[in-house]
Amino acid sequence: MGNFEGNGNTENFEMFTQYGNAVWLAQKFEKGLAAFLQGEFAFENKGKLPYEKYHEEISKLYKSNLGELLRKLKKQTSVDSDIEELLQKALKRRNYLVHDYFYHNESKATVPDGRLSIVQELIEDQATFLKAIMWVDQRCKEGLLKIGVDAAKFAEIVEKNRLAEVAKFRNGVPIELLTK
Repeated sequence: MGNFEGNGNTENFEMFTQYGNAVWLAQKFEKGLAAFLQGEFAFENKGKLPYEKYHEEISKLYKSNLGELLRKLKKQTSVDSDIEELLQKALKRRNYLVHDYFYHNESKATVPDGRLSIVQELIEDQATFLKAIMWVDQRCKEGLLKIGVDAAKFAEIVEKNRLAEVAKFRNGVPIELLTK
C-alpha cells in the first residue's frame, strides 16, 4: 500500500482536487442525464399516468446509475455515433474513477512524476465530462422548449443558484412556475 502522507502534500492536494473535480463533473453529467430523461418522460406521459405512478417513475430515474440512464436514453432516442462514443467514454471513465482509479494508480500516486501524470489524465477526464454535460444541457434546452417552458426563465433560476426552486420543480410543483 502506498503512503500519501508526507509525500508531496502540495502535489497530493492538486491530485486529489483534480480527482474530486472529475468525479463531481461525472455526477453532474449523471444527474443532468436523469433530468433530460425526466423531461422526455414528462412530455410523453403528460396526463396519462396517475400522479403517484408518475412520481414513482421519476424517482426511479434519479436512483438509476449512469449505465442504466444511458441504456434508457438509447431506448428512447438515437444519437450520432460521435455522441454515442463520447457518452460511452464518459461512462467508462466514470466507472473507472469511482471503482478502480487509485487502486490501479497507487504506485504512480506516490511519486511526483506519477502524480503529475495522474493530474493530466484527470484534467482530460474533466474535459470528457464537460463535453457530455454540454450535450445533455443542449438536449435539456430543446426539451424545455418542446414542453413550453420558458428557457430564459429556467436559465435565470439556475443561474441564481436557486436549487430549491429546481428541486420543487422536480418534486411536482406545477410547471407553470417556469412558463411564461
